[in-house]
Amino acid sequence: MGISGTKKAQPWSEAPFTLTIPQPFDFALTVRKPAGWDWGAPGEVWSHDTLYSTLNLSEDRVVGLSLSADGDKVTVKTSGNGPVMSEGERAVLVERVKAGLGADDDLRSFYSLAGSDKLVRQLRKDLYGLRVGFLNGVFERCLLAITLQMAPLKRSLQMRDCLIDGYGTLVNVDGQKVRSWPTPAVIASADPNQLKQDCKLGYRAKAVHRMAEQILGGFPDILELAAMPEADAFKSLRTLYGVGEYSAQIVSPHRGFPLDVWSSRVFHEILFGTTPADSRGAISKVTDEAKRRWGAHAGHVFVYTLNDLPNLARNYPITRLS
Repeated sequence: MGISGTKKAQPWSEAPFTLTIPQPFDFALTVRKPAGWDWGAPGEVWSHDTLYSTLNLSEDRVVGLSLSADGDKVTVKTSGNGPVMSEGERAVLVERVKAGLGADDDLRSFYSLAGSDKLVRQLRKDLYGLRVGFLNGVFERCLLAITLQMAPLKRSLQMRDCLIDGYGTLVNVDGQKVRSWPTPAVIASADPNQLKQDCKLGYRAKAVHRMAEQILGGFPDILELAAMPEADAFKSLRTLYGVGEYSAQIVSPHRGFPLDVWSSRVFHEILFGTTPADSRGAISKVTDEAKRRWGAHAGHVFVYTLNDLPNLARNYPITRLS
């Protein structure tokens, strides 16, 4: 496999810092979503109420993170390879971790819908304190979106894991070894044909490689996108090679309602009580109804619902949980 870009960790560590996350906040639910979604990197480790993960801080900089919580206070330790972080990098890291923990999520407003909405009432009861957050940067989210395109979940996971195992950075995180998502710098330096061959990416190899080059050329980072109006962030993301409307919704830190064929079916069954004959054709209908019913909180409903399907299936005619 062409993995010459893979880096070996040269461990360093810094003194921990503490973040206070507004209540309601459930640390375990936030960093270990019930549906199995990774908080940071696939392969991150949960042990003794501590999460060991990684963060791609910039185009070529990977930092290891260990997080533990006492109520609303989260203690964060950092480690990595190469030189220690600069003050500017530390400031960005703190903001990224806060975003990853959903510090700015408006849960109280979302939960207020429970008084008049049966679904939100159950979601609040089942997953109280789960903050959605967004830790990963633009490139990692794009890699996820592209490997999900036009492929069964099993195949998508194979491509994702191959990219991480072959092109990610291995970091010693407080004694735990965790491999990061590939950085744009590593992927841009790789041969697209080798990427295609190594991880059986097909047409996606060209998209992944060209996207890495675009991001290295000065694309806004995830915090800059979050600070933009939603429409502007979405427009900017659509300029990335291989990123269409669905992928842009996955990548954007502004929580959309990114339906695919499977999730369209699930939400049609929840919203209308029937299984659609054409799940893809039902996407517009389901999206319009979600926005009408939940407005600005549709994104929260989307994430909460997909993390609570086994419980919801007791009360709604959900025919496929995955």
